[in-house]
Parts: sequence; structure tokens; C-alpha cells
Amino acid sequence: MSSTGSNTNSEKEAFFQQLFKTYWKKVYNLCYLYTSDVGISKDLTQNIFLSLWERNFLLEDQDAIEKYLSRAAKYQVLNHFRKFKKVELTAVFTDNNLPSGHHPEDNIHYKEILTNIQQEIEALHEPARTIFKLSREKEMSYKEIALHLGLSIKTVEFHISKVLKRLRKHLNVIEK
Repeated sequence: MSSTGSNTNSEKEAFFQQLFKTYWKKVYNLCYLYTSDVGISKDLTQNIFLSLWERNFLLEDQDAIEKYLSRAAKYQVLNHFRKFKKVELTAVFTDNNLPSGHHPEDNIHYKEILTNIQQEIEALHEPARTIFKLSREKEMSYKEIALHLGLSIKTVEFHISKVLKRLRKHLNVIEK
């Protein structure tokens, strides 16, 4: 990927417009293949092209352009799912996300589930409890947790996986 500092703004703009027209649908289709969601795919595609524009980088070789955009689409999708998963799991463990527009009984049931989850987390043995809290409450990556606690990333992954399985099992028991 090369920056075209010698080109004028109008040349850059024309090149970018051509790049956008040529590749937008391909990038969108790739995002859609992974997400199966029109809105998310459009947003991710827009982010990719916006990032290209903001960084003022233009690719001149067609193969390089296609490879870069393909890789960018995959990274955007992965980042989206990482954020989505983190937000989804964080939301489950916070008390201020009660469902709105439901019956008071639903809210009471929801609070009971949150309380049960919190109790289940507090009942975890160390280091699983600390690792899980750092991951979900402090939003630290597995690598950051491993460095912080002096553990291997595989150990962190093992404990998170074990805790999530335990919580899923616990939630299934509560719901039945």
C-alpha cells in the first residue's frame, strides 16, 4: 500500500471514487457472507472505505487492492463480533440493562437471574474469578490479562471457557 503524496487532491479523489465504485459491492458481499446482516455489512464496508480515505492511502496494483480490501473486510467482521460479544456479555452482567416495556414480573425475574449470575461468579475459584472479572468488567483482552497476572494466554483462554460453560449450564438450570 503506498501513499500518493505527489498526486493532487482531485486525482486522489477521482482514484478513490473509482476504487469505491469498483470494489464497494465486493467488500459488502464479503462482509455480508460473514454477518448475514445488511445493516452491519453496510456499516463495516463504509468503515473500510472511510479508513482508506482518512489515512490517505491508495493502492495502485489491482491485486494488492483486492487482497487489502478482502483482508480489511475480514478484520472488520472479526472486530465487530469481538465488540458485539463483549458488549453482549457485559450487558448480561450489569444491573442497569433491565428490559423496558415488560411486565414488572419480567423485570423481577431478570434481576433474579442477574443476582444468580453474580453469585455464581463470586463462587468461582481463583484464578478463574479474577480472570473472568478482568475480561468482562475491565474489558481486558486475554493477552492483557495474561501479562497482568503472569499467566499464559492459553491459561486465560482455558479459564474463560470453563467459566462460560459453567454460567451457560447454570442459566439453563435456572430457565428450566
